[in-house]
Amino acid sequence: MYRSIIEEFTPEETDYQVNKGHGRIEKRRVSICKAKGNYPDWPALNTIIRVECERQTKYKLENSIRYYISNLSDSAIKFAERIRGYWGVENKVHYVRDVTQGEDKSRIRTKPLPQFMAIASQWAEPNR
Repeated sequence: MYRSIIEEFTPEETDYQVNKGHGRIEKRRVSICKAKGNYPDWPALNTIIRVECERQTKYKLENSIRYYISNLSDSAIKFAERIRGYWGVENKVHYVRDVTQGEDKSRIRTKPLPQFMAIASQWAEPNR
């Protein structure tokens, strides 16, 4: 499916954003096209979204391309907002867990201890 999505992708609408902050410049191009192929596992597939990112820090330049699929029919701007909103939530959750519980500093690496610690830390979080 991934290969056919890449092959059939022809941008029909694009949104371009540049954000500066936290010592980096991030450029994102969100392009969409209507799904044309037949995807039996995804019968309601309506839109294919491609997100091209460039992140530049003082010492490093990173590029990535991600594809998303959706049964929604929205504009490139709306999909860009949805995707950014999702990652904003993910980053906030990670930040809270790292700051309050030191997850990134944890030396627990062998199974099944990381899973047990994740469950325990979720129980300990406020507002759950």
